[in-house]
Amino acid sequence: MMDISTIIKYVKELQKKRLAYMEKANPVLLNEPSIDHNMMGPIMYFSHFLKTMKLVFIIFNISYFVGMGWLIYCRVIESLKEGCSITLSYYIDPEEDHGEEEEGQIFINKFELFKMDGSQ
Repeated sequence: MMDISTIIKYVKELQKKRLAYMEKANPVLLNEPSIDHNMMGPIMYFSHFLKTMKLVFIIFNISYFVGMGWLIYCRVIESLKEGCSITLSYYIDPEEDHGEEEEGQIFINKFELFKMDGSQ
């Protein structure tokens, strides 16, 4: 997972190097009180942005896996209510010879757009 503290430490090290270079290049500008040489505001914004993105990433991942679990649960319950065994008939083996079936019909069967008896 993303380690925010490591990224922020790296950004702070870059800032220290920039300040050391600025001290050598122009020491008068370094002592100017109206300039934010530490750049703590942008670093804090960047840190909060990374933390927010990490939270969004975690929420999306949890939502995805809960949704997939719910889909599996619904499929199992649906097939048990119909009284048939749980099959994976909607997956088509690419090695299998489909005869004269068109690719569109294979797509329709694979994604269960029609019932198995051909009706809509």
